Amino acid sequence: MAQGGKKFFVMALLALVVISAFGAQACLAAETEPAAKAAAGFGDKSAIALAAAIVVGLSCLAAALAVGRVGAAALGMASERPELLMKSLIFVVVAEGIAIYGLIMGIMLWTLISK
Repeated sequence: MAQGGKKFFVMALLALVVISAFGAQACLAAETEPAAKAAAGFGDKSAIALAAAIVVGLSCLAAALAVGRVGAAALGMASERPELLMKSLIFVVVAEGIAIYGLIMGIMLWTLISK
């Protein structure tokens, strides 16, 4: 990954952490004071929705980075030893599992909102 890409990734991650912290803080304030709930514009369910979005988004981003690196290495190895291609694709599938686990956690969080 290029130096500019790393800086962008770190800044985006920092922005998500700050946004989620403010959303959770506003949600906690809304639980204690009804007037703060109306002023903040956040309901009890908005922090859960934000957490679900962050979980799914970051897990998909991590899976994309992992599949990109592992897939490139697997194809590079397959060019030298073609008989090991199917064994190397197992690692690509394991890396894709990161996104599936994040999606499952997002669905579990989303069911809290629908109650």
